[in-house]
Amino acid sequence: MANNRKEGLYRDEEGTVDAEGFIAPPVGLVEHALYFTSSPDVLAKTRQVLDENRLELPGAVIVWDETIGRRKGSKAVPGAWWAGDGSITIALVFEGVAADSKKAVSATVAATIEAISTLSPSHQITHDGDGHFLLDGKRLGMLHHEVYNSNDLYVIRVNGSTDFSKAPRNVQENNNRLIDYIDAGKLPLGRPGTLPNTLALELMRAIPHYLGQIA
Repeated sequence: MANNRKEGLYRDEEGTVDAEGFIAPPVGLVEHALYFTSSPDVLAKTRQVLDENRLELPGAVIVWDETIGRRKGSKAVPGAWWAGDGSITIALVFEGVAADSKKAVSATVAATIEAISTLSPSHQITHDGDGHFLLDGKRLGMLHHEVYNSNDLYVIRVNGSTDFSKAPRNVQENNNRLIDYIDAGKLPLGRPGTLPNTLALELMRAIPHYLGQIA
């Protein structure tokens, strides 16, 4: 249970209006979502908020600009995931540990593909069985699962409208962006910039639903 009810968004507050006129948006089927403008690593940030008892479960931690893949000046960190503005980086945490972790991970893969597919990409999304999601033969995203503090934690990273202009050539050549395979005009407000939030919400809907089916 989170200690600070004022932090983040809660499912039971959807549609409510605060003193400043902010209307609380939906957070899918998680109970609590924490959003961070920037952080070096969504996984490290999630571990931190769990250690500080700041996240109610099932919960989500979303980072809009994950900088772990970039050094000062946007130089790449070898072997790291390249993210930035326009990327979707989200961690979902579920209380306890699934009795069948392989089945739970498979369900999360299926849920992630379904969430991405709601945006009607022109090519099928697939999974290579090794944690990577593929689009048109190139890497679109990845999934990481771990048990932390006796809870299941799933990290999903997706290239939404990620800027690869400063990424290493091998990253540019081997990754695809979702925005290039969907009709951006059908996104909320008809704006590509709404893609990360749109997909994050779909992930917060689909993954808890799929995992709930195997509980």
